[in-house]
Amino acid sequence: MSQSASLLALEEVVFAWPGETHPAIHIPHLTIAAASHTFIHGPSGCGKSTLLSLIAGVISPQQGKLSFMGQDCASLKAAQRDQLR
Repeated sequence: MSQSASLLALEEVVFAWPGETHPAIHIPHLTIAAASHTFIHGPSGCGKSTLLSLIAGVISPQQGKLSFMGQDCASLKAAQRDQLR
């Protein structure tokens, strides 16, 4: 994988906690390149931990595509996501 290759890509990712009417996360597009540094910043309750849980595969988005190193994470079973993490 080259340094400019996409390590993580999110497309139209939506996640809402059960019982909530509005999504906690709606990310139209986010790409993080391999060997890059990314800083996640925002006020309490804005979705930083939810985003990290999505990226880690602890929770899954209701809509959209999250891929890690070209692998669509939605196609992975929970045990496979655990192994990847």
